[in-house]
Amino acid sequence: MTIFGMANLQTTQTYLRNPGDPDTSTWYVAHRFSFMAEGRDTGGAFTLLDTLVRRGFEPPPHTHRDEDEAYLVIDGEATFRSGGDVHEAGPGSFVWLPRHVEHSFGLHTETARMVILMTPSGLEDAFRECSRPAATLDLPVVPAGPPSQEDIVLWNHAFESRGVVFAPPPV
Repeated sequence: MTIFGMANLQTTQTYLRNPGDPDTSTWYVAHRFSFMAEGRDTGGAFTLLDTLVRRGFEPPPHTHRDEDEAYLVIDGEATFRSGGDVHEAGPGSFVWLPRHVEHSFGLHTETARMVILMTPSGLEDAFRECSRPAATLDLPVVPAGPPSQEDIVLWNHAFESRGVVFAPPPV
């Protein structure tokens, strides 16, 4: 049975997950991502991330082929761009970013904590491929220098193979 285009959630198990649980949190570039719900938990319906992100390492403009994204800002301030729209978001703000529309965000604060919903699930696999297990729930050490060519190839493959298209860099 499909309800509003989502998978049947009755096929999943009840569970409790905390950010500090083993295999829940990763360090992705200079951020901490905690995978609170993944496709394996939700019958493929959605992924839910509790994130702590750092200014200067925001994602470049990109477009999702398969997922809609929603952000609930818990702490911090950011500007979200989606298509031609610009949204200033602070604590308590909710931002919806539909698939097929180029989007990005930039932080005004040094860090921000955001809960991210991606529907349907699947993109969590790309984030996991490009992450390492978090040693703590704090932010990782800032990477020294620009990313290596090997990392860029890994990131591009992980995301582009799942339908995420990055905008070309500005000229």
